[in-house]
Amino acid sequence: MYRTSSRMLFTTIGSCLFLILAELICVAQRRPPRANTSPTATRQTTYSSIRQVDFKNFVYRIGGEQITVRKGIEIARSPQGEGGCHNEVERIAYGDLNGDEKEEAVIVLACTFAPEGNGYSNAGYIYTLRQGQPVLLAEFEGGGKGDSILGTLVTPDGTLIVVKDDSNDPSKFQAITYRWNGGKLIEGGRSAIRVP
Repeated sequence: MYRTSSRMLFTTIGSCLFLILAELICVAQRRPPRANTSPTATRQTTYSSIRQVDFKNFVYRIGGEQITVRKGIEIARSPQGEGGCHNEVERIAYGDLNGDEKEEAVIVLACTFAPEGNGYSNAGYIYTLRQGQPVLLAEFEGGGKGDSILGTLVTPDGTLIVVKDDSNDPSKFQAITYRWNGGKLIEGGRSAIRVP
């Protein structure tokens, strides 16, 4: 009887140890992974071309705000702005604007005002690479309904052409040219484009 109860005791203890070990493994698997604290964990991506930057999944730092977009649509803003503006990447164009033989990115962000969604405006932002990181170089005017940016183009000579609605005459558009003068974006002129 002593041998039988001793064998049962060892079997029971073995079973208990097995259950405890199994529980520890389950707990360890549910625990979130530890953060990598090595210096490479915080290293930023270095870009060799502005076209490598994914501006539709990007954090814009504009006018004291940080606007995070995913798949081209704003998902977060800090600090939270007034007026309920919700940003979306409307268009992206590329070209060498500052004469350094490297392209800049021209991004147009559209803002729809919530909750009704009936207000609209857009504005343009130019990004360049500095030390492999995208940096805001300049901004240019957009507009609201009736005078918003419809398209952007960078010519081979470094001229930025912005086509906008003409709020005074719906039968024409406005073409605005800009040039980089080494320190800032300068408007070169405006011309009307009549719609046939």
